[in-house]
Amino acid sequence: MQTKTSPKGKQVVVITVAAGLVLMLMFSFMSKSHQPVQRAQSRPVGSQSAGPSMNAEQSSKIQTYMEQLKNNPDNTEALNGLGELFMSMGSLEKSAFFWNRLLKITPEDESALYHYGIVLLKLDKTMQSVDQFEKIVKLNPENYHACYYLGMILRNDLNQKERGAKYLRKILEINPDHKELIDIVRKELAKG
Repeated sequence: MQTKTSPKGKQVVVITVAAGLVLMLMFSFMSKSHQPVQRAQSRPVGSQSAGPSMNAEQSSKIQTYMEQLKNNPDNTEALNGLGELFMSMGSLEKSAFFWNRLLKITPEDESALYHYGIVLLKLDKTMQSVDQFEKIVKLNPENYHACYYLGMILRNDLNQKERGAKYLRKILEINPDHKELIDIVRKELAKG
């Protein structure tokens, strides 16, 4: 049995199918991620990725931020938001892209340097990650998070035990109200 359809009806069906395919491709592209190699000794407790899935709220935020960037390519709020969103989704390359772009506009943004350093570490770009954390410590010697990452990366990944210990001892001098971190640092320094 054949039914007659008008050319206009066929056109609507073709456009609808094409739009659906474009949306599926776009969401597929946006949700892909690069899984980092686990390097527990360089990461504090609770810093693991939430995974590469995207929900409707994240999709909506991405669309909003992208629209803001379309209107103003230097919108730091949108760049920061996209860096954080893609990082939380495990889309590390995309996250790195937006953090890097933000740092070209605001090169002394400690939060952006920190997040970019974390993403680079998860992407196994260790030396680039160290560069970001060193920039933070240069800007703010009291930033114990940057000192922690520098100390652990230098000691455990780059075999620079004494240079790494210097940063870890700095954390003990700063004495943040973070018992778990202090315990980890003391155990690491006790290894020699």
